[in-house]
Amino acid sequence: MFSKLRTLTWYLKQPKGITLLWLLLKRKTVNASKENTREESEEWCRQNAVSTETALKQLFPGMTTPVMDLATAFPKEFSYAHEKANTSPFKMGGQGNLNLLYNICEQAKAKYVLETGVAYGWSSLSILLSLMKRPGTLLVSTDMPYAKMGNDDYVGTVVPPDFKTRWELIRESDVSGLPKALKHVPYLDVIHYDSDKSYSGKMRTYPKLCKKLKDGGIFISDDINYNVAFRDFCKKQNKQAIIVPFENRYVGFFIK
Repeated sequence: MFSKLRTLTWYLKQPKGITLLWLLLKRKTVNASKENTREESEEWCRQNAVSTETALKQLFPGMTTPVMDLATAFPKEFSYAHEKANTSPFKMGGQGNLNLLYNICEQAKAKYVLETGVAYGWSSLSILLSLMKRPGTLLVSTDMPYAKMGNDDYVGTVVPPDFKTRWELIRESDVSGLPKALKHVPYLDVIHYDSDKSYSGKMRTYPKLCKKLKDGGIFISDDINYNVAFRDFCKKQNKQAIIVPFENRYVGFFIK
């Protein structure tokens, strides 16, 4: 009981905390049937998945350079990142498909990128390794710290200090943070969604992000096998989904 009270208090202290609690309740009632579609989604992902190399060639038919391995190409930055992650007192999310993210940003010559969900900042690092090569680029990220964990100061810890001149980190939920994030950029070349995994959260946030994505821009979503939200959104947008497996999970993307 005390733990539930602490969680309630934590949410109420967040920007738009009452809205967040209402959305949590709605997820368990109104959209409950859609939330429990993991098996259906995983089967769809398995049937349509391709390799990272194939996916990149589908996105960029003229791509001739090999897929770059970041840990090999940037040993100094990854040594720093691993040290920061290993000495963090908090356990947060894993690395994700960093090679895929970096190579998409490189091939797209991305200038403005937005990501939701940061944790240690591995995805942020992979995106910034590309953006730092080009002038006038910016990554805008939103991340709500884990409930009651007190990990605020460690969000994005693996990102080197000199990269932060191209990085705007908003430590708030999608509900309150995204409206602020979207004001930082005139348009988006690449979107990387990795925050609220629920069906309700994705179907609420995907359309808002997609409006800011330029024609020809690339929309990426992690963990699309948790439910059928990404599949349903692609159908509504009449977009062909490209799916890549990664460590028992799936990443999905499409071109606007």
